[in-house]
Amino acid sequence: MVRHTSVKMHNIDVFLVIAYSVIVPLNLMGNILVFLVVRFNRSMKTPMNFLLVNLAVADMVVAIFLLPSNVFFHLFNHPNGKAGDYLCKFLTAGNVMWIGGNASGSTLVAIALERYFAILLPYSTHAKKAKKKVNSIILSCWLFGVIANIPLFVVTVYDKDSNTCRESWKKDNILAKLYPFVWFLCGVGAPLLIMIVLYAKIGRRLWAKETRSTQAPQIAILLYRKHVTKILLLVTIAYGVFWLPNPLVYIMVYNSPYLKYGSSLYRVTILLSCLGSSLNPFIYSLNSEKFRKHSKDIICCFRNRRRVTTLEEVIRRSPIPMIHYVNKMQTECTETLDVTNLRINKFL
Repeated sequence: MVRHTSVKMHNIDVFLVIAYSVIVPLNLMGNILVFLVVRFNRSMKTPMNFLLVNLAVADMVVAIFLLPSNVFFHLFNHPNGKAGDYLCKFLTAGNVMWIGGNASGSTLVAIALERYFAILLPYSTHAKKAKKKVNSIILSCWLFGVIANIPLFVVTVYDKDSNTCRESWKKDNILAKLYPFVWFLCGVGAPLLIMIVLYAKIGRRLWAKETRSTQAPQIAILLYRKHVTKILLLVTIAYGVFWLPNPLVYIMVYNSPYLKYGSSLYRVTILLSCLGSSLNPFIYSLNSEKFRKHSKDIICCFRNRRRVTTLEEVIRRSPIPMIHYVNKMQTECTETLDVTNLRINKFL
């Protein structure tokens, strides 16, 4: 799953560089904000939010490791030989970004399972174990991503003649035609199917059946669960819409004569994948008042720190030493107090 890297800039290259120059910073800033919100707010440290942090990390991996093959490819001369092959495998072909993509899909499945057990089976042993084994679940997501992409690290090489990182499958190799189907099933198809089934059951419990409870606390819990489920549904839909085109085009590349590897269409699907990885923080902000509030607090905190630092720098560089500045303020305050006391004495 690599693309042509050509030194010459074409129109599609210019378009992609401009698009990535906007999308990647938004991706990193938004997902870092998700991490900070959970990190510095005790009330946000729940199993589901830890999974959302893992989703943010996976999305950042996608954004960071697509840069060498889609933005910086025209800024350097690619080395040849074994060094070039290994550079392609681990950096310039963008293979690591697909690990992030698989980890992202696996994390969304884990989130759907967490919601399923929390809403439909809240007292089951699986729900209790899931809360205690969040770290193991997160590790499993990344291991799955690594395993699913091992073939890419094996077959990716650097082609000096075309100045391209490409997949070197043997001619008419059945694995070259089969692997895109496997990646599609592991990376997008199976996760989407599992999430559709789980959220259908969750939706049936939350919306299809009217609750008989008239107690305010239970009604509030039900409304909160509905709201959280709506947010997660939006995240899942965004994942399906923006990640589905790339593996489908990848399948066509090896099983259809009409699409070539590294074509403009294929490269645009990578852009869509990056865009999908950038939307999640904005979905949280637009739909979660709690997340929006904590995000504003963190942004304001950084702004206030910057203002304090700026004031200290102004005072330090001022021709009037800081001690003189403080003495001046104390003198003004003392004079004001003396005048006030004099007026009070006259009044009495």
